[in-house]
Amino acid sequence: MANRSIFAILNELSPAVLPGGTLPLVVAKPRLQQMKRETHFPVFPRKLNGPRKAVRSFTFGGLSAKWPNDELIEAHAPMLMFVLAGVADYCCGDYMIQIPAGNAIFIPAGVPRRTGAASLEDIEDNPQRFCDNILFSEHCGSMQIWLNYDRGNHHYRSSNNEILMVHDTPLIRILEGMGEEAAAEREHYEKIIPKLLDIFLWTLQRALQEKKAVQPGRLTNKEISSADNYEPIPRAQQYIREHLDEQLTQDKIARLVRLSRTQFIRRFREETGQTFNKFVTACRLEQAKVLLQETDFTIHFIGKSLGFKSPAYLNTLFQKNMGMLPTEFRASKRDQK
Repeated sequence: MANRSIFAILNELSPAVLPGGTLPLVVAKPRLQQMKRETHFPVFPRKLNGPRKAVRSFTFGGLSAKWPNDELIEAHAPMLMFVLAGVADYCCGDYMIQIPAGNAIFIPAGVPRRTGAASLEDIEDNPQRFCDNILFSEHCGSMQIWLNYDRGNHHYRSSNNEILMVHDTPLIRILEGMGEEAAAEREHYEKIIPKLLDIFLWTLQRALQEKKAVQPGRLTNKEISSADNYEPIPRAQQYIREHLDEQLTQDKIARLVRLSRTQFIRRFREETGQTFNKFVTACRLEQAKVLLQETDFTIHFIGKSLGFKSPAYLNTLFQKNMGMLPTEFRASKRDQK
């Protein structure tokens, strides 16, 4: 694989040229017992040698915890890995899973995963080990893509010149959506996640065709990899505005933008002049006003589509903030036309 460009490899991941349309996918779980019922791949127990240590300060790599004695990390962003050749011995939590070429593994945010340490002897002494992988994860607001090589007991990662960054927000949203499905485990999620993988691959092909991919190691302008340009609070505000129908919590959004809960609460108030809950409510009320004025949707539908607990709660908030009920607001705006 060393002689093939990362662009050539990505082109081969197009659903149009993959057998059956896409690669078989397994979703990693935090614990061995959960994985035993999730996959037909071989899964082996792995004893952990030390405790989990939370990362309480901001880390630009998006880490929330480490297992220093076990070469494991816990990240805020999900990761996707395709096995291109050989067999991957991949560690998550208290188990190792063996994934043969032609398959993929999705590691949701919060699931302990391998750090990428150079030595693989702690997994298993195997001089015959051979594996080539391509990996995807959000970094600095872009999709980072890199290659891994396992040769015997040694692990190698792409050099900075080989890493690819793709500026395409929908790619990040799709991976986040896969993670949300995996965490909620709602009905049909096992079928939805592979479909989202198809969408991810098609979106990636489009982004490549539109020349949204760059290799930051070859740029004179290093803005793409500079922590100074990462703005977690504007990112949080954007996500909130785009997901008003969902249950939005401080913990969830803090993880999304790679801040601790304490940092997120403090910075959100400092940068917006509002608490998180007041900002969410204000966004929902503003969108409710638009829908009341421009549509004939029922109050019940508007409340449900914007994440309000009930139509009665929407009425209460509207009365408190606007001095009138939603029906009265709608009538007053239409009288002005």
